[in-house]
Amino acid sequence: MPELAGAVSVRTEFDALERVAVCAPTHFFPTPPINARQEAELRDGPPIDGDRLAEEHAGMVAALAAHGVETVDLAPEPDAPYMLNARDPAFVVGSRLFVSRMRVDVRQMEPASVEKQLRSRGLVDDAAVVALDAGFLEGGDVIVDGGTVLCGVGERTDSVGAAGLADAVRDEFAVMEVPLADGVLHLDTAVGLAPGLALVWPDGLAEPASVLRYLESRGDVVTVNRRQRLGFATNYLLLGPTRALLPAGLPRVAELLAARGIEATEVAFDEHHRSGGSIRCATMPLRRTKPG
Repeated sequence: MPELAGAVSVRTEFDALERVAVCAPTHFFPTPPINARQEAELRDGPPIDGDRLAEEHAGMVAALAAHGVETVDLAPEPDAPYMLNARDPAFVVGSRLFVSRMRVDVRQMEPASVEKQLRSRGLVDDAAVVALDAGFLEGGDVIVDGGTVLCGVGERTDSVGAAGLADAVRDEFAVMEVPLADGVLHLDTAVGLAPGLALVWPDGLAEPASVLRYLESRGDVVTVNRRQRLGFATNYLLLGPTRALLPAGLPRVAELLAARGIEATEVAFDEHHRSGGSIRCATMPLRRTKPG
């Protein structure tokens, strides 16, 4: 409980990851599809396999532990089948935890549960928590890139939610809204960042020119092809400036990261992909620190 001072901190997604919240898919159950990928998978293939989801989650947690990252296990709620995507119901920017406002009915109980659990463990208190009172905002639409926070606006996050985030962080960060194309679930399914590199699926951006100018100003921009997009090429998790967790089956992405000195540990996540999410979706960084 005495953890509170400095317990949460994310000032850039490239700093060393010390602590991350995850949620096991214990209570996953089939629902009517809640995203385009899930709809296609359930139309063309078998039901999502809960046992495989559990195996993939365990493999991810083991990989995090092998890299010395502490995991905070959120207790899954029986009536919240998608809490396995821990990124969405809350997220950290700077030294504050933002409690999401979620658009989809079946996920609306998640933010309050996550906030309550983190409070009970002494990881956040009133001073650290920001609960927006209007609009919609989800963690998968938020990428912290140093002094700039990219915020996707589309299927799950709206301009009102993005504006609320911008107002809350204006003393430390500039928020750049990124309009998403129809059917794109979150920003992190269209854009992935690393030091000096951006992976982008341009068709996922409704107005690509402005965000591409920004991305080009910070390094190389590489376009993701259809096969890589289906493998969630932009949805990796940086563990620090030289390490990452990457969905298995993306050799070109691993090469691009390696060329910039980032060693990727591959994690099998195919069944998670069928549900519409991947490794970044399944992890909520709580604390990152500058190496050295």
